[in-house]
Amino acid sequence: PVDPTERALGAEREAMFQSGKAAAAQEAYKNALASSAVSLTDLTTAKQEAKDALEARDLARSNEKDAIAKRDADIAANTKEYNDRMVKLQKDAAADLQKEKDANAKKTLLWLTMGCYGLGVVCFIVAALRGYLAVQTMGVGVLSAAKTVALFVFFGACFMALGHVVQEDWFWYACGAVLGLTIAAGIVVAILDAHKTGALVTTHKAVTAATDDVISGLSEMHSALATPTADALHAVQSAIGGTVEQAAAAIAAVHTAIVTPAVQSWVTAGDGVAEYVAQRSTALKITPSPQVPIIHS
Repeated sequence: PVDPTERALGAEREAMFQSGKAAAAQEAYKNALASSAVSLTDLTTAKQEAKDALEARDLARSNEKDAIAKRDADIAANTKEYNDRMVKLQKDAAADLQKEKDANAKKTLLWLTMGCYGLGVVCFIVAALRGYLAVQTMGVGVLSAAKTVALFVFFGACFMALGHVVQEDWFWYACGAVLGLTIAAGIVVAILDAHKTGALVTTHKAVTAATDDVISGLSEMHSALATPTADALHAVQSAIGGTVEQAAAAIAAVHTAIVTPAVQSWVTAGDGVAEYVAQRSTALKITPSPQVPIIHS
């Protein structure tokens, strides 16, 4: 398409040509051609600059993407390196701690082993000294010395064996198993003991309630024998004959010689009652009654 400015210049040149100014129109046309060539050159230059600018923009965008990708890659690499270092530091710290624990365990095991061996040597030395002293006494107390020597030799052998066994791994597992079984046995024993204690408490309450009646009956019998009523004296007098004094003496004799020993024997040996009523011994204790007063009819 024709540029409006070029169209106007062309119309102006046409008017100059029609008016007889052909030379001037020709000159103006040449100038227009020159100006158009310059404009075309400038346009070409501008297009090239625009193209270069677009290429520079695309290159900048590409460089920006590459820079972002490189930054993300660097961040990921740094993060991985940091995590790897932290994991390594943690592993190294755990390894150092384990080495320290192992070193302490070795020291403890060494001292324990040396202690067992030392105790074994001491037992053997004591046994040797005891045997030497027995020989020096010309056979006096040989049997006792032999028992002592055998005992210390046995202990020494046990300590020596223990000093060797503690170095084995299974020994500590065995100790753990024994400890676990001991705890379990303790729990079972505690449960059984609590059950047994509960049963004993129940039985104790039942027997104590029964002994309340026993104490009451024994107290009434003791009072009746210690101070018999006139009717009791007359009944005994009628049964055995004789005087009232003789009847009273007979009641006192029965109380002292028969009733009191029988009750005391029952309290201390009969059916386990004494185990539950020992604290009531004062109340259950039957003593010989004082002289029965003479009651005349």
